[in-house]
Amino acid sequence: DKATLKKALWADMFTGRLRSEIPPAVEALCDGVIASGTQLDELDLSDNAFGPDGIMAVTRLLTSPACYKLHTLKLHNNGLGIGGGKILAKALGESIDIATKEGREFPIHTIILGRNRLESEGAMALAPVFARMVHLESITMFQNFVSGTGVEALANAFGNLNDMKVIDLNDNTFKEQGGIAMAKVLPLLPFLHTVNFDDCLLQSEGFHHLAAAFEQGCDSLERLSLAHNDAEAEAGLAVARALRNKKSLAYINLDGRCSSLLVPAVAFLLPFFERSL
Repeated sequence: DKATLKKALWADMFTGRLRSEIPPAVEALCDGVIASGTQLDELDLSDNAFGPDGIMAVTRLLTSPACYKLHTLKLHNNGLGIGGGKILAKALGESIDIATKEGREFPIHTIILGRNRLESEGAMALAPVFARMVHLESITMFQNFVSGTGVEALANAFGNLNDMKVIDLNDNTFKEQGGIAMAKVLPLLPFLHTVNFDDCLLQSEGFHHLAAAFEQGCDSLERLSLAHNDAEAEAGLAVARALRNKKSLAYINLDGRCSSLLVPAVAFLLPFFERSL
């Protein structure tokens, strides 16, 4: 009987438990929230290694009135895998369907799904669901083994989300395919202020595509991180030149294996930073 409960912060609750023990416990917690009649603002189940069975135990909660006002969903480091990603996509899709049928807006604006081994197949299952989340502002999906096809699917989804402010996909494998896809979308997001594509194997080709995107738009950009991408110095300079008129830019990271790009890029950008001080 906790109808005033707004945040279910259940991260790292099951350390040392067998994986088979966790889903029934999670399901019991979720059923309790549903029975209470509350409507959550935030649900955090991060750092519980429950896998696909665990996310299945959460689906009834996600589609219930208890999540009709949910704005933040954190499922970081849960071992979801491809199967868990598909289960989550189905549950979120059903939630959106219910909201649409009832004439409500789907409220989620922040999703954290880092370190879940979703791979491209899982990302491709989630992408069309993200595209329907009209209020989505922040997406964090780092270290998920997503390759070019998955990144392209995510980029296509982001193109529908005018409110997007934060994209963190670091430690996935863009290569040129992912770089091209993201470069097409980023200029379409007027409120985008934080981009983290560290360690995404963008290489020089990806840097050039992103540089073209920054020339076209991204005027709200405040933080950009492109470290450890195997880019040559010339490609780093292309990015630096494209950022020269971004008046809100306060942080840029071009560090990494190719340290030769850092000094010339910083030397080029420094006068623009000093001008804004």
